[in-house]
Amino acid sequence: MYLRYVLPEIESGAYKDLKLEAIPTGLRNYYQDHWSRMKGQNTDEWFKYKLPVPMALMVVHESVSIDQLEEFSDVDRPRIRTVLQEWRAFLYEEAVSHDGGKQKRYRLYHASFHDSLPRKKKSSLSASVGSERMIRSRTSC
Repeated sequence: MYLRYVLPEIESGAYKDLKLEAIPTGLRNYYQDHWSRMKGQNTDEWFKYKLPVPMALMVVHESVSIDQLEEFSDVDRPRIRTVLQEWRAFLYEEAVSHDGGKQKRYRLYHASFHDSLPRKKKSSLSASVGSERMIRSRTSC
């Protein structure tokens, strides 16, 4: 599974400034590296919209639409699309029937991403993006 993620990143130039030995080894290290790169680009953007979107996906544990992500994360649709693009290697996208048409829904590709975060980090991050509100919203439907 590691190669499924890291080879496209190498090809896209994500590691062009690194020596071969500095490329993360193993899936857990790759996840942590991607997380750090997304966070390190701009701290303000990270907390305003780049963190809430993947956290919503981690909390919900099911495929959700952009509309649902907007509701759960309080992030606007254009930024959600940007974040989904940045995290595409970790996402499963499916088209489901909805209101007579098709709707794209997203979920984490593999539970190992969620499992790779330390417990302390998961609990503090979940609280920081309003996971209680997300859970209440999902269970009241």
